[in-house]
Parts: sequence; structure tokens; C-alpha cells
Amino acid sequence: MMERMMSFFSWTAAFAGMNVIWLFGNAPLLFGGFLYVHGYAGLPFFLMQVVLAGTFLTLPLTIALFRAAGRMMIEKETDGAGKWMIADSWSAAKRGMYMLPITAAWGLWIILYTETSSVTAGAALLVPLVFLLAFTVSFCMMEAQRVTGSTYQRAFLLTFGRPGLSASFAGTVLVAVYVSVNGYLFLALFFSASLTACVLYSLYEQLYRRFEKTGGIV
Repeated sequence: MMERMMSFFSWTAAFAGMNVIWLFGNAPLLFGGFLYVHGYAGLPFFLMQVVLAGTFLTLPLTIALFRAAGRMMIEKETDGAGKWMIADSWSAAKRGMYMLPITAAWGLWIILYTETSSVTAGAALLVPLVFLLAFTVSFCMMEAQRVTGSTYQRAFLLTFGRPGLSASFAGTVLVAVYVSVNGYLFLALFFSASLTACVLYSLYEQLYRRFEKTGGIV
């Protein structure tokens, strides 16, 4: 009984630590979004935050979060999860320029969405949003697992070759964002990002590996 309790608290602490590190590292982007939404900053400022903070903070931290989630789920390791994330995110940030096209694509989508006055056109932009979310998740997941070959090419094939999996990725992220914004602050601060990473990692492992074995992706 005591061993199970210790294991539970160890996993809970690891989840909370990973979540706090991810949120803290994303503070510039989140703060920029807050200023823009409430009218304290213009679109150019927010776009600069998306491109710079997204390239050198958000994507590296997300890659590190997926890698930590993989260690916890596959290797059952929880000790030092925070240290893994810091070290892995720093390593990924050194390759930030390689990831610049992704944040540039997000910037372009934001411009198109904010400049759209038609409800129909705005709704149509939800389709590329789903694929952009799925591509970003796939890219970060493959970077986290250090797959061989071009990460962009493999993420592209996974995203557009398996729309069902793409919808699962995007749906999971959108639900997590909705719950974080409209749910309990406690969940957003300590568990939303880390639990979402584990769900996405589980989807990736179960579905992508099956596709890979059958030659469906690569």
C-alpha cells in the first residue's frame, strides 16, 4: 500500500513539475497573447512573440515535454523529470532556426484569421488549423524521438497521409486548451500540458507504430 502511494505521489510530482516548467518557459508567449487579446499590444508585437518565443521556447519545450512523457510511459522513470526537460529543451533550442518555418506558418495563419471579416472564411480557416496543429504535434513528437531522416518530410506524410490521426492530435490539443481556459486553474497550472503530452504520446505510439509496421507511413 505504501509503495503504491509513493509511486502515485512520485508520478503526480513529475507531472506537476513538467507542467510548471512548460508554462514558465512559455510565459513570454502567453503574456504576449494576453496583451494582444486585451488590446494592450498590436498584432505586429504578438506576431513577433509567436515567431521568436515559439521558435526558441515553445517548440523546444514541447519537444522536451514529449521526450519526458516518453521516458515516464515507456521506461517508467519519474525521478529527475524536470532536469530532463530543461536539458532537452536547451538542446532543442540550439536547433531553433530549423524550426522557424513552423512558427512562421503559425504567424501566417494568425494574420489570415485576424484579417478575415467573413464568418464563412473564418470557419474555412479551421481546416488548416487542424492540420497545422497536427503537423506541429507530429514534428515535435518525431524530434523528441530523434527519428532518422527529415523530420519535416515524415511529419508531413503522417499529417496528410493519416487524417484520422491528425484529427485525434488536433482534437486532443483543442480539448486541453478549452479545459485549461474554462476549467479549473489548478489543472492548467499543474497538469494540463503534461497530461496532454502523455495522451498524444500514447496516440502516437499506438497508431503511428502500427502504420509504420504495415508500411503506411514510411
